[in-house]
Amino acid sequence: MQIHDNTKNVTVDMDFELFSNLNMNLHLGNIYGLVGPNGCGKTTLLRCIANLIGYQGTLEMGESHKPFYIESSK
Repeated sequence: MQIHDNTKNVTVDMDFELFSNLNMNLHLGNIYGLVGPNGCGKTTLLRCIANLIGYQGTLEMGESHKPFYIESSK
């Protein structure tokens, strides 16, 4: 199975440490859900993956798959 996204030791600091040493592998062709309570960092994680906010650590994407992000005001 080909790895599409390889995330290693990602840390995000806002006014507090939101993620610390987050590791995950997302495989091409799989469907994933991101579930959690309000304010736990779901949107922040997606913004990191889309390279819209800073983070410490490594996010490696497959060459033919670049992230994109569309924010709705709904």
